Amino acid sequence: MTITTSALPKKINYKNVSNDFKISKKSSTVNYLTIGYKILVSNSTKPDNRTNEKILTGNTNTTRAVNSLDKLPNRTANNSKTNNVTVKPGNVSLTTDNTRAEKSSNGSTSDMKRNVTLYVTSADLTKGRLGNQMFTYASLLGIARAQNRRFVVSPGSDLQNTFKLLHVAQMQDSGGWQVVREKHAYAFDTRLLNLTKENISIGGYLQSYKYFKDYADEVRQEFLFSDSIANEAYLIVHNLISERKGNLFVGVHIRRGDFLNGGNPKLGYGVPEKSYFLKAFKWMQSKFPNRNITYLVASDDLNWCNDNLKSDNVLALPNAPPAIHMAILSSCDHVIMSGGTYGWWSSFLAGGYVVYFKGFMSKGTTFGDSFNPETYYPPLWVGMEN
Repeated sequence: MTITTSALPKKINYKNVSNDFKISKKSSTVNYLTIGYKILVSNSTKPDNRTNEKILTGNTNTTRAVNSLDKLPNRTANNSKTNNVTVKPGNVSLTTDNTRAEKSSNGSTSDMKRNVTLYVTSADLTKGRLGNQMFTYASLLGIARAQNRRFVVSPGSDLQNTFKLLHVAQMQDSGGWQVVREKHAYAFDTRLLNLTKENISIGGYLQSYKYFKDYADEVRQEFLFSDSIANEAYLIVHNLISERKGNLFVGVHIRRGDFLNGGNPKLGYGVPEKSYFLKAFKWMQSKFPNRNITYLVASDDLNWCNDNLKSDNVLALPNAPPAIHMAILSSCDHVIMSGGTYGWWSSFLAGGYVVYFKGFMSKGTTFGDSFNPETYYPPLWVGMEN
């Protein structure tokens, strides 16, 4: 028996998605799974109704639903809007929303209003792929909020083509900004939360949840998938929902290809064996002993998956762009990941239980020596070995 590969259903009018499933916002027992819209519904419950902030910090004093959309801002019909912003050091009240400093009766700017808005942006946003860019964007948001700054990123990234971002702007005169680079990859750099009083361009991938742990809800709002990606993701999973009503859906991201090739093993990257996934499956079933679980697998090595994870309840997603697979994984109740930033963000956006591979980064390697799992993985995520 081989892993079942889900087939693409016929074209569906996306405007009728919510009507298809009769979604009730008032229900306390239905778990809403969102891919930009509420497109998947199951009778499952997220662990302890945790919000992202709860997952990141370990705070258990909250009961708000994980996937609540009550505070999502109104978005444009398609992707994020690009603004034109001129930022010059010393200007008064530099803004992106046409707000201006008030003037006193003699025409001069009031001392009370002479608040210079400082900006922060990324020097390296487009150097990585989707998961890396998400870390950079989210960390910039947290760094900016913690220091009462504004942050903007330049247009043209994978992020802008994937999400309805609110902080994309065509910046001018930013070439002369001071560049501050993170000290080490995969490590939290406290210096970035105490920047000098000037406009700053930050270099590095900023891969630590600690940069944005206090702003997790806002980060989730930023990473709202575009309509086109949400639509394509829905088309893929529609048949799965109709055929497996009442099942618990667990996303499984298995990254192997590039981690096994070239110089990546020497950098420190590792991939889990079959035993890791079987342990994770068993652990997930132990959390929900009376539920039928369907595992939705996204992988760059389906041949390996087919040889090692054969089961009627393991379904391989068909080939699709990475953003669409992430939309599907993040809509699941819970996620099991191997390693890498793509799996990390799929897990974060899902908002449920997360199992990660402890051997993702090896000590005694270029990245492994600086990798800090305590600042990379949120404290309530569960690490497992082979």
